[in-house]
Amino acid sequence: MLRVFSVIQAEADMTSQITMTAMTGVEFLLTAVIAFMFWKRNLHHRYPAMSAYLGLRLLSTLGFSLLLLGQSGRLVATADFERVASRYISSVSGRVPASA
Repeated sequence: MLRVFSVIQAEADMTSQITMTAMTGVEFLLTAVIAFMFWKRNLHHRYPAMSAYLGLRLLSTLGFSLLLLGQSGRLVATADFERVASRYISSVSGRVPASA
């Protein structure tokens, strides 16, 4: 019974994580569209503070997202991916991988 609860809880956590990631991505894209329209209509001359805010928000969101992905390890290849890629390359080239 405890095992079933653990699996259900893990699936619920993953769903929340995917939902939050999607919402963050949509928020970033919405900010980018608003900033593009703001600068395209030359409103940055009339509202320089808003222009600075939109620019800083875009840059900081992008930068912190990259840092978070790097910290969580999702920005680089995992050991499983490297092992599978090594096997694929060796099967294509006909050589035995070094870590076999």
